[in-house]
Amino acid sequence: MNINLIQKSIIPILVSTLLLGVFYWQFTYIYASLIEIFTEEKLSILYFHLFIYVFLILILFVSLINLLNLLLIKSNFFPIISISVLLIFYTLSSSIYINIFQYLLHFPLSEDMIMGAILFVVGAFGYSLYSLVGLFFHKFIPIIHTLLFTILGLGYATFFIDAQGYSILNILTKF
Repeated sequence: MNINLIQKSIIPILVSTLLLGVFYWQFTYIYASLIEIFTEEKLSILYFHLFIYVFLILILFVSLINLLNLLLIKSNFFPIISISVLLIFYTLSSSIYINIFQYLLHFPLSEDMIMGAILFVVGAFGYSLYSLVGLFFHKFIPIIHTLLFTILGLGYATFFIDAQGYSILNILTKF
């Protein structure tokens, strides 16, 4: 019985390790690239992009984990390990987004924008926790929920960046 459990968990653990390695690499690379790209802009533009990036990437990676699990891997180990490590990563690197929050709270944003930002963050972490809790009941996250959270995250990110005076078209011309 223990050998069977080990055999079933080897592939999910390897895929999880690979995916988390890609997450860490792209997080550090893109985070540094955003800082480099927006150094010539106003400080608020940089912080807005970092805010959206830090939490949108969490939503996108949790969606990728859920889709891979639902369509290919079909194991409880894979999302539990992957999402738990992502949440630990966000907990240990909390100083990154606490500084961003402090800047956003002191920036003259409307009440609606601040509430939307809080909802975006709570939604990102809530989606991660929702994905974990469902697995403890041996239920995979339905594809419609994954698509809904992904579309909501992408929609809010686009709205927030566009609403802060930096058009999405200007962003695309930088790349």
